[in-house]
Parts: sequence; structure tokens; C-alpha cells
Amino acid sequence: MAEPLSLQHIARLICVQNLLDLTNGKDVTEYLKLAYHSAVTEDLLNHMVQFYPKKLTDEILAGLASPHIQNLRLVNCTRIKPSKFIKIVPYCKKLHGLDLKKCSQMMLPDFFVLIKMAGFHLTSLSVEDCTTVDDSVAHVNL
Repeated sequence: MAEPLSLQHIARLICVQNLLDLTNGKDVTEYLKLAYHSAVTEDLLNHMVQFYPKKLTDEILAGLASPHIQNLRLVNCTRIKPSKFIKIVPYCKKLHGLDLKKCSQMMLPDFFVLIKMAGFHLTSLSVEDCTTVDDSVAHVNL
């Protein structure tokens, strides 16, 4: 017999499902601006990336990204656009790790130049399984 799910896991699933229901075909930027950034929103963001990466949009990321986040995992989040992400990053003052595995749409040299110009000094960057990484992307990040 399988182990029952923990209440915390069930609560996360309900929150993520409700968030996805709210965002279904709507611009929820204003709604998410009212979100109080905390460990809860960061936990929801991590849960969403783990279980629903292809449903994570720029607007949801903007609403859930905490100013305290240090490591941002966006593995296989193909709906995040570099131009929108650059507008989100300034709110994440403590960001020093960025995991962009399987996010080939983010592999633009100018994207990484803008991150540096915004004052971020990434100490950890993962671009594993990104098919569009080339010498110019690698050079900008060295």
C-alpha cells in the first residue's frame, strides 16, 4: 500500500492548482503584485518549477519570486522570456545562483550582459541541456 501524501504536499498542490486556475488565459500581473513575498511564495515557485515547469509564465514568476531568493531554478521553464525576466531580476537583490537547464530560449549573450549590468554577480549558472549555447554565451559568462 502506498504511503499517504503529507498535508504539506497536499497544500502545495492545492495552492499551485488554484494559481494555475487563476491564470488560465488571464493576465494576473496585478493580482500577483499583491502577493506577499515570503518563504511560502518561494516554496510555491519551487514546487511549480518541479511539477509544472511548462506552465510557469513571466507573470507567475514575477508574482512568486521573493526578494530574498538566492538560487532560482527555472529548469525546463520554456515560457519564460529573457526580455521579461530582466524586468523581474532587480527585485531579487540576493540572487547569486541561476539554473536554466533546458531553457534554450534564454541563451542570448545580451541577456547575460544585462544581468551583469543590473549588478548581479552570479556565482552559479547552469545551462545544461541548452541546445543554443554557443561561444558568445560562454564568453559573456566568463
